[in-house]
Amino acid sequence: GIVVAGGYLWGKFMMEGFPTLGPNESAPSSSGSVSTGQDASGPESVPSPSPSSVPDNRPSPAAGQWKAIYLPSSALADTAALDSTLEGAAAAGLNAVVFDLKGEDGILRYASETELAQQSQAIAADALSLDSLKTALQHIADKGFTAIPRLFAFRDATAPRNLPAAKITVEGEPTYTWYDGNPQSGGKPWLNPYAPDAHRYLTELAKELRQAGAAVLLLDGVQFPTQESKASYGSTELSGLSRSGVLQTFVTAVSDAFEDGSVILSAPGLSLFGDATAPFGGNPLTFGAGVVAADIRPTVFGDTLPAGDTPLSSPAEHPYEAVKLALSQLSLRIQLLDADNRPAVMPWLDAESYASGQIRDQIRAVTDDGGDDASYILYAADGVYDFTALR
Repeated sequence: GIVVAGGYLWGKFMMEGFPTLGPNESAPSSSGSVSTGQDASGPESVPSPSPSSVPDNRPSPAAGQWKAIYLPSSALADTAALDSTLEGAAAAGLNAVVFDLKGEDGILRYASETELAQQSQAIAADALSLDSLKTALQHIADKGFTAIPRLFAFRDATAPRNLPAAKITVEGEPTYTWYDGNPQSGGKPWLNPYAPDAHRYLTELAKELRQAGAAVLLLDGVQFPTQESKASYGSTELSGLSRSGVLQTFVTAVSDAFEDGSVILSAPGLSLFGDATAPFGGNPLTFGAGVVAADIRPTVFGDTLPAGDTPLSSPAEHPYEAVKLALSQLSLRIQLLDADNRPAVMPWLDAESYASGQIRDQIRAVTDDGGDDASYILYAADGVYDFTALR
C-alpha cells in the first residue's frame, strides 16, 4: 500500500522541477515490470484495431540481419575509441550498434531542434549537436555498421515536468504531475500515452532522426505505467481507443514519421509471451512493428521461465536453454498472428553477466533457432565486450 499511495501523494504535493532521478544510460527493456493490474481513471477500453489494418513496416530481409552491440551514447563522442570498438566488433561478425538518444530518464543525448524538445528542457548539457550526430551516424555507416538509435517513449522522467499537456496527471487534480511512487524512493512522472502532445513530441524526434541519416530506429517504453494509483489520462481525441489501440496508433505514427526507415519495438519477453501484458493493454506483438526486440536475457526471468507444461527452473544458470525456450515461446505466439502481420524477432542477449562461452551459448541458441542470419543485440551497460573471445 505504501508505494501505491505514494503515486497519489507525491503527484499531488510535489512541486514541478523535481530533479531527474534516473541514470543517463538505460537497461535493455526496463519497461518489463509485471503490472499490478490496478486501474486508473482514463479512457474506457474498446476493441483494438484488427491486425490486418496494421501497415507493413518490415524491412527487407537483407536489411534486417542485424547482429548488434549496445554502446552508451557517450561512445559516439570519442571517434578513436568508437573506431577501435567497431573494428573488434566487425572481426567478431557483428554489424550494428544500438545506443540511446533518449533514455528512460527522458534525457535527450543530442540537441534536438524540434519545438517540443526545446520546451521539454530535456537536452543534456553535453548533448551532441545535431550536426555532430549526423557526422557520427555517417561515420558508423562508413565503417560498415548499421546505427540503431533508441528512444524511450512514454517512460520518461524529464519531459512531463515541462510539457504540461503531455503528462499523466493526478485524478481530480488535472494540473498536478503524477508520479509512479515517492520521488525520494525513485518514483517518476510519465508521458501520457493518450496525450496528442506526447505523440507529437516523439514522432517529431523520429522524423528528425530520419532526416539526420538514421535508417533504423528502436522504440522502447511504449507502455503504460505498471503502478497507476490516482493516475489520470484525461480526455483527448485519442480517448476512444483501447490501451493496445492507442499504443498501436503511436507505433504506426512513428513508423510514418520515420518514412522509409525501419522501426523496431523493444518489449519484455514475458509480455510478448502473453504473460504480463497489462502495461500494454495487449500483446506488443500486435502493435505493427516489423521487428520486435524481445528482452529474453536469461537473467530477467527470475526463478522460473514459464513455458506451458515445461517451465525452466533457474534460467540464468542455463543461458542456452533459456534463450532457446524463450524463442520457442515467441514463435508460438507469432504463429497465432495473420501471416502478413508476423514481426521478425531480434532478441536482447546478456553480455555482461556471463563469461564468453555463455555469451556464445546465447548466440548459438539464436542461430540454432533462426539460422546464421538471425538478428540479436548483445547488451553490456558499459559497452565493454571481449570481441576476441566471441569470434
